[in-house]
Parts: sequence; structure tokens; C-alpha cells
Amino acid sequence: MNAAQLERLRDHLTRLRLVKSRERLEGLLQEAAAKELSYADFLDHVLGEEVASKAAQNITIRHPHPSADGESIGGQAETLHHPTLVDHR
Repeated sequence: MNAAQLERLRDHLTRLRLVKSRERLEGLLQEAAAKELSYADFLDHVLGEEVASKAAQNITIRHPHPSADGESIGGQAETLHHPTLVDHR
């Protein structure tokens, strides 16, 4: 693979917001070559990692409300209040 192709792949991954894959691109390509993965297996692996990364990121962003005893309440997402979003009628 030449440098121009590698840069093009990075650009595509950035535009598609596939951050995890962009960070690991060279390693993923080397692993695929070493294991002689089929195109479908390679794509399955890359997209699986990306989905797992986004799911973990989503969990990190959504903080459950603590109850009085410190336990979380049903995984409810934290509501953020911003002064400019308040209705001042």
C-alpha cells in the first residue's frame, strides 16, 4: 500500500467518523494481511470494533441518575440544563 492510498483511507474514515478505525488503520491492515483475511472478514472485524467503540462511548456519555442510596435508577440518562434553554415566558 502506498502513502497516498493510506492517506485517502484515513480521510474516508475521518469523514465517516470512524475514529477507532482511523486510529488503528495501519495495525488493522497489517493484521488482515498476516491472517490473510477475506474482504468480508476484514470488514466485519473493522466494523465490529467501531460499533463496540461507539457503544462504549455512548455508555460513557450517558450517566445514570444516582438514587438517595447511591444506586443508579433504571439507567436513565442525565438531563443537562442550560440557562439559554429555559422558557422565560
